[in-house]
Amino acid sequence: MTVYSWPSGVPMKASGVTDSLDDNRVVTKSESGIVLSYSRNTFTPRVWDVTIHMTRAQYETLIEWYRTTLGGGAGWFRYPDLSLLDGTLATYMMDSIPEPSGTQDWIDVGMKFREVPA
Repeated sequence: MTVYSWPSGVPMKASGVTDSLDDNRVVTKSESGIVLSYSRNTFTPRVWDVTIHMTRAQYETLIEWYRTTLGGGAGWFRYPDLSLLDGTLATYMMDSIPEPSGTQDWIDVGMKFREVPA
């Protein structure tokens, strides 16, 4: 799969970063009452909530990139690793549509990034 670059001109500095683990289990219950679970994947991704402060024009660039380059969030992209915070790039996919808050020239855009296996 192609891994895309973060859109040029859109800030890469995230704030308000929190993470959680995705539920990687598939649970089944038999008629006899036995409950079984197994891993959905060999990789349990982390999901990161991030907020990026940007201008309205940068937001428009981000949305165009999200719609066309990422195909509405289906594509993968490189972004600084949110667990290391040392500038190392990691691979993510969008887990939600970027949501702006504010009506001024500067806005905060909330997004969810899902880790993908390296």
